[in-house]
Amino acid sequence: GVRLERIGERYGVSKQRVYQILKYYGLETYTKKRRGKWGSSPKHLWLNRILLAKKVPVWERRKILDELNLPDRCPILGFELKYVSGRTFKHGDPRRTDDSPSLDKIVPSLGYVIGNIHVISWKANRIKNDSTPEELRKISDYIADILQKMSCK
Repeated sequence: GVRLERIGERYGVSKQRVYQILKYYGLETYTKKRRGKWGSSPKHLWLNRILLAKKVPVWERRKILDELNLPDRCPILGFELKYVSGRTFKHGDPRRTDDSPSLDKIVPSLGYVIGNIHVISWKANRIKNDSTPEELRKISDYIADILQKMSCK
């Protein structure tokens, strides 16, 4: 059979474009569309997009895609995470919601490397933003005290 590269060269288009046209017209081809190692799951598409936006080097990005656990639920607040594989969100983007996943660095100075990152909800990330564990405990204790006093009345 004729190779897609040769057809593409003759008409000045890429092999992928020739494949798309053949597929559109229902013509069979022996070439299969390439699919990434991680498939096309929304979780991995989202993670890859985030890592690209954060300019994580390719070798580290591959390692993270292979090894990072991508939870269905926020490990802190417990609600379901909504993975979206499209455009990345910027701080304050109205399309980012409380249940959007967020790639969080545990120790910011160590960067985006396995062992220093995890996926939590955008809401949990905002809550813990730059708080220390002690500050979060104080807030939690304060709220618990108020609720206890309210229930005693």
